[in-house]
Amino acid sequence: MTLLPSLVNDIFTPFDPFTNLDYPIARQQRKWLPAVDIKENDKEICLDMNVPGFNKDDICVDLDQNMLVLKGKHSEEKKEDEGTWHRRERRKQSFERRFTLPEYASLDQIKANLQNGVLHLSVPKKEQPKPEKSHKSIEIQ
Repeated sequence: MTLLPSLVNDIFTPFDPFTNLDYPIARQQRKWLPAVDIKENDKEICLDMNVPGFNKDDICVDLDQNMLVLKGKHSEEKKEDEGTWHRRERRKQSFERRFTLPEYASLDQIKANLQNGVLHLSVPKKEQPKPEKSHKSIEIQ
């Protein structure tokens, strides 16, 4: 009986306008971008990006002048011929995010690691010259 796919689609229709549109154009409109948190302290700029299901071979971290380019491509899992699929949402995914780094970023010391589905990038800051005191007393002669 084919009641299950219809019932599942009816449950999720109010939340996802593309659920019943299984056309290639509808799939292209559902572009996925991983969430990113960016934090800065005195020593570095930290980026944390959620990339669940990606491994380090799926992700490319490039630097184009002062532009940090993060790309990922995730392949579809192997199809099984047994059984009938009622819903298949986990397919090939790709993303590209770009971030302009400030001029005080030390571009040759950027480090990246991937752990538990989170890509962590550390961008150290260059040593900045200490500003001179802005207040100075002038002796009257």
